[in-house]
Amino acid sequence: MALKTLSDMKTAIQQYCQNSEASFVSNIDNFIISAEDKIFAAVDLPSKWKSEDSKMTVVDQSEYQLADG
Repeated sequence: MALKTLSDMKTAIQQYCQNSEASFVSNIDNFIISAEDKIFAAVDLPSKWKSEDSKMTVVDQSEYQLADG
């Protein structure tokens, strides 16, 4: 079953749970939002990757500290 709209998803959830009680139906949006949040937190999406485009240069500083000896 392909879910093409939010309405299709709500209907599928309601049918799967076999529950048409008013408070359950009114909270289906909250279930969907919670599921999306959990999925987005678990999946490493490219939009969450940190980009480091800038470079920093320090003048008169050596990259490595040499030990005495």
